[in-house]
Amino acid sequence: MHPAEQDAGARLAMITLAERLFAEQGTDAVSMRQVAIGAGQRNNSAVTYHFGSRAGLVQAILDHRSGPIDGRRCELIDELEASARPVAVNAVVRIFVQPLVEALDGQPGWYLRFLADVTVDPETGDAQQPHQPPGVAWINRNLGALLSDLPRDVRRRRMRWMVLIALRVLADHERIAAAPGASRPTATAITPDLVDTIAALLTAPATDDA
Repeated sequence: MHPAEQDAGARLAMITLAERLFAEQGTDAVSMRQVAIGAGQRNNSAVTYHFGSRAGLVQAILDHRSGPIDGRRCELIDELEASARPVAVNAVVRIFVQPLVEALDGQPGWYLRFLADVTVDPETGDAQQPHQPPGVAWINRNLGALLSDLPRDVRRRRMRWMVLIALRVLADHERIAAAPGASRPTATAITPDLVDTIAALLTAPATDDA
């Protein structure tokens, strides 16, 4: 096998294993040696070689997974714009949520638990996505316009809550669905209720002292 192919295979193996271990145990509880050995690497410092640091490995997982998810968001945006329907808050929230749900219902996984944890981690949450993917940028731009009657701080706070609530709800769904013998509605079945709940949060009137 060509060395470049070996490196790519090693990176993917470590990204895949680290995603699962981070989701199950937390990013701080997993050693980089554990990731390297578990992924079949002979060199205990393979993570440092390929990713530079724990933060670099976290970012590599995000980069590996976020591209297809944001690509799906862009497809939904194109569908909405082609329909000539007005852009409403519920529609924008659905575009944020639906690709996450589709990724969750597609196959057993750990990404939503991983993503929910790193989003609230003070060391990784603010470092994610230094440049917003196109789908996320569209969502933020349109929600900002649709919620322009709210005070700026309230609007920004609620948009962050949208992310936290969606990720935590879906991460919990992913965790329970992974349990042996689990039986509950698919994430697709709860999507309308999740979208409506988040839209209601975003559009609730602000109190005078907010």
